[in-house]
Amino acid sequence: MYLAPYVISWIVLAAVVGVLAVFRLRAGEHEDLAIHLDPRESFATTMQAQTSRRIQHIEVWGKALTMVAVVYGLVLLALYFYHIAVASVQLPKIGH
Repeated sequence: MYLAPYVISWIVLAAVVGVLAVFRLRAGEHEDLAIHLDPRESFATTMQAQTSRRIQHIEVWGKALTMVAVVYGLVLLALYFYHIAVASVQLPKIGH
């Protein structure tokens, strides 16, 4: 069994999760944590809501892709160990 294409796809998936994490950190840098109650600050309130929605959207995708990457990695690891176990127990061919 040749696992290289699957490992490469897992690496790409893990890289996407890493990029999402960096993107989340960068989006959080612009987050305004102050509470704006003055009606004259409605623009700031609107920007807070937009930033919050953007961050939540990134977090949903980040969590989902992280779970997929972890499960996919564990499956690949299990297949690798299964392949090693099967290869070490192969019976010798008779007549050669």
